[in-house]
Amino acid sequence: MPKEQKKKDKNDKRPNEEGKEGNSSTLAEHDYCGADMETEDGSGGKRSFEDTSDSPPLTPSKGEHQRKLSKQSPTATDILNAVQALHIRFDRQDDKMADLNKKLTDNSVMIASLAKSLEFQAGEVQECKGKIAGLENEALLLRKEVDMLKEKAREKDRYSRRWNLRIKGLKEAMGEDIRNAVVKLLGRIAPEWADVMEHSVDTVHRLGRQEDGRNRQVIVQFTRRIHRDGIWRKSKESSICKTEGIRFAEDLSKEDRLEREKLWPKISQARNAGQKAYYRGAYGYIDGRRILAVES
Repeated sequence: MPKEQKKKDKNDKRPNEEGKEGNSSTLAEHDYCGADMETEDGSGGKRSFEDTSDSPPLTPSKGEHQRKLSKQSPTATDILNAVQALHIRFDRQDDKMADLNKKLTDNSVMIASLAKSLEFQAGEVQECKGKIAGLENEALLLRKEVDMLKEKAREKDRYSRRWNLRIKGLKEAMGEDIRNAVVKLLGRIAPEWADVMEHSVDTVHRLGRQEDGRNRQVIVQFTRRIHRDGIWRKSKESSICKTEGIRFAEDLSKEDRLEREKLWPKISQARNAGQKAYYRGAYGYIDGRRILAVES
């Protein structure tokens, strides 16, 4: 081989050796690639690079991302359909508004009618109140008039009863002539009037139903008050009455008897105290002064 070719071959080998030397120096400078590398984990400890070779990659792969589909722009048909849907919706709303307006109109008419009816009713109520007030005044006057008429009727009843006397304890016999027996009894109590008693006594009868073992009261009606009042006074001290076991009493109404019962405690207390106490009709008197059951 010629010398020039050998020189050339030698020159050709130098770059390769220089490349090897360069590569070795480069590897020497970046020796960390082959050496064991230590990294810090999240807890602050250190681990080698080989330990981390099996761990999953920190960055996700591109296959895990969902691809976003591109939106398609609406067509003219879609827009037309949407407009028609809006028209239908607006038409329905218009129908609802028309129905609502009709209901409001009907309600307004009804409210106006109710207002007129209430106004009419209020007028009638006022009229009724006026009538009621008038009736109340009329009823008050009528009540006063009724009370006055009742009092007048009581006075007439009292006056008619002043002609009567009651006999209590007179023995009752079957088939008796009670008027004849009473006339004879009155003649014995007041002998000076024995001849006129037949004409002075009007009616005589017993009161209530007949019962065994009970002597009913006898009511005597006189034609002359002088004889009635005389018999009433004489009977209080008559020995005939004590012998026969009978007692004369005034013919009082139920109301007058109740009034006397109310006054009796005061009358009895006055008599025990030596005062002059007596009744006159339904009223009581002590020493000539009229008394009331409850003093005002």
